[in-house]
Amino acid sequence: MQYPIDQLDRLLTETIHPAQFVTQPLMEGQIANYIATVRTAQADIRQFLWRKASKAKDLIAMERLVSLYQASIIRLLDTLYQYQLDVTSNKVILECYQGIYHELEALLGYIERYFPHFINCQQKVPDGFLSVSIQQLKSRAGVTKEKLRVAGVHPVLTRIALACIQLPENVTYAHLLYCKMLLTLLDDPQLFDGATDVNQRVAEKLIYLNYNHDRFVLEIIRYIYEDVNNIQDHAQKVERLLFHQKGIHQIFLRPGVAWELQLPHISHQVDNWIKWELRFLQERGQLQPLPVSLPSSQPFIQTNLEGAHIYTLVMLFVDSGLVLNYQYGSLAELVAPIMATRHKKGFSPESLKKYKDKITPAIRTMFDDC
Repeated sequence: MQYPIDQLDRLLTETIHPAQFVTQPLMEGQIANYIATVRTAQADIRQFLWRKASKAKDLIAMERLVSLYQASIIRLLDTLYQYQLDVTSNKVILECYQGIYHELEALLGYIERYFPHFINCQQKVPDGFLSVSIQQLKSRAGVTKEKLRVAGVHPVLTRIALACIQLPENVTYAHLLYCKMLLTLLDDPQLFDGATDVNQRVAEKLIYLNYNHDRFVLEIIRYIYEDVNNIQDHAQKVERLLFHQKGIHQIFLRPGVAWELQLPHISHQVDNWIKWELRFLQERGQLQPLPVSLPSSQPFIQTNLEGAHIYTLVMLFVDSGLVLNYQYGSLAELVAPIMATRHKKGFSPESLKKYKDKITPAIRTMFDDC
């Protein structure tokens, strides 16, 4: 049943294309009819996907179907965005496009909510749709940031929580969906109304969302590293690191969600990183991007100190129990997305494979030389 999508496609490319209104102006009374058509198609698509999912036996086929609808809706949203740029001076046509855009956004939100495991997260977000999404996310993030400030949430925790909103180029749908989910969690009214400390509740929300929290740990480490590295005096660097170590312990004091899910403790991972940096401060008088000297046979790692600090991350994953028995391939799969993120390469399968292929032999050498 591709018919509702085909109907929407014809509506946008033929019936309400901006060129159609050059010779035949859009009347206000027609707007409600067009929006009603989209609303009916939206209801049909919802029912169709729900029936398919309830009877689905072939999960791969279901994933392809949901991905098809997802891609079609995003394409239509992107088309509408381009239309709006062409008719900014015509309020009647603009109102029509905005009404239809809202309906299609609601349909995409339905798919995100009820079929999150089937959507294509590696799909690149079109520029037009991304532009609108970024505006919406930044607007929401501003409101959320103010809510967190008024509620007394620690500024560092707020910064770490909202760091992902700065979207790079070539954003994948996974990153966009992550940002939406994050703001939805942080906008929960119950977050600011409870018996426990608000920092504790925010930390629990973040850890629940970041259950495979490599990026989250990286944001914490990045903040601490930048903060301490700006200090010139050696003694003050040590003092500042110890200050952050104490703060991490306080903020992430056995968060309930992480404990229930038996997840590695974030503060434990960051604490280990701080200990390694303290050791190097004592030995060399300065912070080191990597905690130990690496074999000279690994130029890829040595020439990317500014990047994801592979060795540090690998040891964090191993020490925390995320990866057992030094499974090199699994370690590379954890580190590769971070490398791709830091170098703004996106999360395409080609990009991840490139980093994984480079990282795997490097990781193997690390442990072989231990």
